[in-house]
Amino acid sequence: MKASGRRRGIIPHCRYEQGALVTERLRLVPLERLPATADLSRGASLASSLNATVPSDWPPQSLHGHWRRYRQLREEGHKGAGYLIWCLILRGERGRSSELVGFCGFRDLPDSAGTVELRYEVLPAFQRRGLATEGAEALVAWVFESHWARTIRAQTAHEEIGAMQVLAKLGFTLIGMAEGGQGYLFELDDGGQTPPDND
Repeated sequence: MKASGRRRGIIPHCRYEQGALVTERLRLVPLERLPATADLSRGASLASSLNATVPSDWPPQSLHGHWRRYRQLREEGHKGAGYLIWCLILRGERGRSSELVGFCGFRDLPDSAGTVELRYEVLPAFQRRGLATEGAEALVAWVFESHWARTIRAQTAHEEIGAMQVLAKLGFTLIGMAEGGQGYLFELDDGGQTPPDND
C-alpha cells in the first residue's frame, strides 16, 4: 500500500499485508479475513483467529450495534459487509503478545453517493497513546486508495474533544451539527475519484 501524500494526513508507513493493514504499531484485520464462525462479541473465540490476546473488558460498548448490522448484511448477501469492522491489534514486541485493543470501521456500507460514516473505539487501558489516530488514519488510506467509498463522515458528541482532535489530524472538516443536534459532523472526501459498486 503506497502513501497518498500528506494532504489528507495519510501515514507514510502503512502497508497491505495478507489481507490486513499494517502500521508502525498496529495490525488492522477486517472481518472478511476471519472465519465465518468468529464472534466479535465473544473475546475467547477471537484469540486464536487473530493470534492475539483479548483483554477481559472486550468488547467495547459501541461495537454491539456494528456487529448486529454486519450480521444482517452478511445474511442478506451484501458484498463488502466483511469490511464494516476492522480489529485493531497492537503488535507484540520484545517478547510480548499482540493484543486486541479496539476496532475501526463503518456504520454501514457506502450509500448511493459513495458516503460512509467512520466509527472507532479503543479500550480504556490503551487510550491516550495515539492508537485511535493511527488505526483510523490507516483505514482512511485504505478507503480512498481502494476506492471503496468517495466520502467519509464522522460524528462526535460536543464533549468528545479527543475524537475531534483525531479527526482534525486526519484532515476532516467540520461541516455542521450531527443528527439531532447532539454533536458535530465532520467530512473528508477523496478528491473526486469514483468508487465501485459495493452492492
